[in-house]
Amino acid sequence: MPFCSLKVVMWPVLVALVLCGGCATIEFSKSPELPVLAVEPPAVEQPSPPPLPPEVPVPAPAPEPAAPAPALSLSIQDAIELAIEKNLGLAVDEIDPASARTLIAEQRALFDPTVDASLTRSKDEADRDFITAVPLEIPSGAGTPAGTITIDERADAGSHTYTTSGDLGVSEFLPTGTTINATVTPARSTVDTFTSRIGAEGSDTTLESTGSELSVTQHVLQGFGLKVNLAGLRQAKLAALSSDYEFRAAVENLVAQVENTYWDYSLAQQQIRILEDSRTLAQNQAKEVEERIRVGVLAETERAAADAEVALRQNLLIDGRSSLEQLRLALLRLLNPDEQALEHQDLALTTQPVMPEINLDAVRQSIAFAGQMRPELNQARLLIQRDDLSLVTTRNGLLPQLDV
Repeated sequence: MPFCSLKVVMWPVLVALVLCGGCATIEFSKSPELPVLAVEPPAVEQPSPPPLPPEVPVPAPAPEPAAPAPALSLSIQDAIELAIEKNLGLAVDEIDPASARTLIAEQRALFDPTVDASLTRSKDEADRDFITAVPLEIPSGAGTPAGTITIDERADAGSHTYTTSGDLGVSEFLPTGTTINATVTPARSTVDTFTSRIGAEGSDTTLESTGSELSVTQHVLQGFGLKVNLAGLRQAKLAALSSDYEFRAAVENLVAQVENTYWDYSLAQQQIRILEDSRTLAQNQAKEVEERIRVGVLAETERAAADAEVALRQNLLIDGRSSLEQLRLALLRLLNPDEQALEHQDLALTTQPVMPEINLDAVRQSIAFAGQMRPELNQARLLIQRDDLSLVTTRNGLLPQLDV
């Protein structure tokens, strides 16, 4: 085919290809749209799930939540006093010092005098029957001479013995290792004898006696001296004092938690205001971007960045409100104003965060004061003293026992 004829034939083909490419460019530049599908629900005889049968009672609607209580106005001093008064954990810790002081009374009771008393009553009966020959004189009478006859007589004899005895003793163990015992034993015995024979008489005999005993026992080796015998009492006192220091540490820890939570809650409230302002600013900027896109100053791609900034600020605000709620519950748990506080009670903090003026002492003076007042250091010192007393008791227990 000649070259000229080929050019004449190719021009229409090139023009068609250009037109098709333009249409394709225009078609692909449009944003894709999802087709709308209309699906008709299948016909059913009754809705799903089926209604409840008439005999099944329909549950009552849930009660509406109670209205929140008025906000609790708190200063930092009020919060500390309320926590010390009503905190449940501190109330539990307060039992330990009282329990430790009972050990002092138990150890002191070892040196109290003890009194023992007893009373015994008994009765012994011994009865027997016997027959005796009793002479009987017959006087002379009319036609009857005088004489003596013997008859048998049945008689009873016996004795009743009543015995009453008792004892009263007092003993005391002294811190020196001395044991003193004093005992008194009174006794009374009554013996009644009788016979039922004619002309016989009974007898009543009473015997009384009183005995006393005093003994003093001294430990010479094992158990001798005030140091070993008072070790238990001194350990109990040290344990009570250590429990007091432990309770003081619990109070200091509670006060520190209340102050930290109080100021964290105050800071969270300020952060919420800042986050709300930043969200409002992001929303205003998004509206401005939307308006500038509408008038054609900005491209469509700028809308995504503005919306992302609004979403970010909204997310930060949600997280901030969650942290604020957690701090509110934590502070209410420490204060424990009432049983329903964790559900409905809001807080209004009245103390403004200001920098206090603190005049610091010299470093050496502060270290010395902390060494005297820190509860954990005092507890460590008391623990060393208690261990020393245990060592004294152990050493004395290795000695042989010798009493005088």
